[in-house]
Order: sequence, then C-alpha cells, then structure tokens
Amino acid sequence: MRGYQQIRSGGASPAETARTIRNLLGLWQGPIFGGSVGGQVCQAAAARFEETRLELQEMLFDCELENAEHRRIIPELQTLLVEHPYKERFRQQLMVALYRSGRQTDALEVYRALHSQLSEELGLSPSPAMQEYERAVLEQDPVLHNTTAVQSLTRPRRHHARLS
Repeated sequence: MRGYQQIRSGGASPAETARTIRNLLGLWQGPIFGGSVGGQVCQAAAARFEETRLELQEMLFDCELENAEHRRIIPELQTLLVEHPYKERFRQQLMVALYRSGRQTDALEVYRALHSQLSEELGLSPSPAMQEYERAVLEQDPVLHNTTAVQSLTRPRRHHARLS
C-alpha cells in the first residue's frame, strides 16, 4: 500500500512508474488472505486490496501505452478481461493497444463483444465512453496514437470549427 501511495503522488516517468508497478504487482501471490476471508472486516480489507490491485493494473497499462509498449500488453489485457469481463477501462486500453498494432478489426471486436455481452446478460449498452472508443477506432481518430489516448477519449469532446 505504501508503494501504491508513492505512485499516486507522481513525479516518476511512465517507464519508471511501469517498472515500479510491475514490482508491486509481483508481491501479490494468489488470493488475498489465502482465499479464506472470514468476517466483515477481513472481507472489506480484501475488497480494498483487490481494488488497489486493479487500479495498479490500469495505471500500469496507461504507462505502457505511453511507452509505446502496446504489443506487450495485449496478452495481459486479454487475460484480465477473462477474469473481469465488465471492466471497461481494460477494454479501452486493449482497443488502443490493438489499434496501435494495426489491428483495427480486432479493436472493434473488443467493443462488439462487450456490447453483445452486456445486451444479452444484463440488457444494457456500453457506456458513452466505450461508444467514444468505438467511434474513434471506426474513424481512425488520430487521438488513438497520442500517448494519453486512454484519458483523452474519456473527456468530453469539444467541437471545433472546420477550416475551409
């Protein structure tokens, strides 16, 4: 948790932050508390640790995307989505990684798989942020190549006047 707090305070380069996060994630060995969580206090602590681990993974993939390590993280993100199929942030990061790897069709399939899964299982549609990622991939939006693409696509769009 101290390492997590240090990372959140910032200051390090994306490459250094990624190395630190990978070291921290390496400390996790199996389920929290060995998988047997007792009372409410232990369950709350386990949930908090799990959320921290997921946040560290999101931060790691943001750093790796900033470092142009998109090909490296594709298998890791695909594995995480098996464990966390509704985690949209991982899907967004995977879509950017696939798109940057020249796999536009695969990036769109990530969105379509989520759309089908949400529709069939929960009667829902993907969030507006996910829809924005689909739009960006379909339109081959140059923002997908920016180092901060994952963050910039989730901000509200500004409409700019076109130059004639």
